[in-house]
Amino acid sequence: TDFLLRMGELALGPKGVYALSLLFALACFTTAVGIVTGTADFISGLFGDSELAYRIAAFLGAFVGVLMGQFSVADIIQIALPVLQLVYPVTIVLIILNAFPLGWISTLVFRLVVTVTLICSLPEFFQALGIDNQRIPGWEWVPFEQHGLGWIVPSFGSIILLQVGQKIWSKRN
Repeated sequence: TDFLLRMGELALGPKGVYALSLLFALACFTTAVGIVTGTADFISGLFGDSELAYRIAAFLGAFVGVLMGQFSVADIIQIALPVLQLVYPVTIVLIILNAFPLGWISTLVFRLVVTVTLICSLPEFFQALGIDNQRIPGWEWVPFEQHGLGWIVPSFGSIILLQVGQKIWSKRN
């Protein structure tokens, strides 16, 4: 945040920092509203579109958000980083898999690729928790591992291998 504020001040002047702060506040607010309402809607759907479930989930989400707002940005990032190290690779792979034409990739391939991605994201998750991932034999040989992206080659390789394998298998049977 200090870096962004300094860059904003250098590029836009002192008044630009206020504009930048307003933009950040609006971005955070709209994101928070989206997360709270989306989660409350999901919870409500689990309980037969119950309005009470929606209200309770929205209240709890907003309350947790206010509690989290008491932490500094650095504290929030430190808390969120392990979860993000695990969730982002899976999210990226799901977005890419959904970009393929409908019916081109089967449910089985989806599930297996997400499983491979999740497993290959674990070393970064453990490292973010402070657990040394040097205990995983051979992990240092995985491409892009040194950049925290060791999941990329196994994930995309599994998409290709599983898709080709499934096409060959379906032609045989």
